[in-house]
Amino acid sequence: MDAFEASRRQKFAGLYPGRKMILPILQYGDPVLRAKGKRIEEIDDRIRELAANMIETMHAAHGVGLAAQQIGEALKLTVLDISAVEDRPKHAEAGWQRDRPKDSDAAGVD
Repeated sequence: MDAFEASRRQKFAGLYPGRKMILPILQYGDPVLRAKGKRIEEIDDRIRELAANMIETMHAAHGVGLAAQQIGEALKLTVLDISAVEDRPKHAEAGWQRDRPKDSDAAGVD
C-alpha cells in the first residue's frame, strides 16, 4: 500500500478503529445485481458498519465506487471515493437537482 492509499484509508479508520472487513463482490449474472434496492429509512449502526465495510472492500479492489447490490445487499446505498481523481471540476452537478423547487439554488454543488 502506497502513502496515498494509506492516507485515504486513514480518513475512514475513525469510524470503526481496528475493524476491517472485506466483503465478497458478486459477479455478473448474480440475480441480486438486478434487484431494485430498498430505500434506507434510518441510518443506524448496521448501515454505518455496512458502509464502512463497503469502503474497505472498494479500496481493497482498487475501485472508486461500490453499490450495495455488488456485495449482495439489495439497498439504495453506494459508496464513492473520488479523492484520487485529478481532473475533477470544482463544482459538480447532480441529476437530482432538476427535481428541486424553482425557488431553490439550482447551481452546482460546492
